Amino acid sequence: MTPDTAVLVLACAVVAGVAIVLAAPILPRWPAAIVYGLASLVCHQRPERSFYWGSIQFAVCARCIGLYAGAAIGAVAALTAGHARLAAAVPRLKPALMFAAVPTAATVAAEWAGIWTPSHAVRACAGVPLGAMGAITLAAAAATLHYSGWPPRRGLPPPHQHS
Repeated sequence: MTPDTAVLVLACAVVAGVAIVLAAPILPRWPAAIVYGLASLVCHQRPERSFYWGSIQFAVCARCIGLYAGAAIGAVAALTAGHARLAAAVPRLKPALMFAAVPTAATVAAEWAGIWTPSHAVRACAGVPLGAMGAITLAAAAATLHYSGWPPRRGLPPPHQHS
């Protein structure tokens, strides 16, 4: 697998996953149940902190929607950037990820301290930068792995080398 292919696979998986989570309120009952069940493993799904599609609660809370939407944006941005630019950005990713976490951390801290209760829109918007940088960081990791150094799979011929 080439670095560009790895980033493409990651971007497609993230965008598809986000689309499925956002579509959960309008999915048929059994696939929706699977999405809501899996989403419950990572999100509290509190009704008072969630967006609704009509009268149906989304599978994740407003903050998670922001994180996931940001991840989709970041994955597409990473795909657009290409593996060479991602590899060059690796030294700047840790500070960028920490900076991107500030809005989410600030809203969580304000809530826990009882200073402020942000709206659903604020929670969602605060999650977007962290989701985006998280996806960009994962894409950079995928783009900088040394796939050619992996041992060949047993029983399979070695991968075809392009010149």
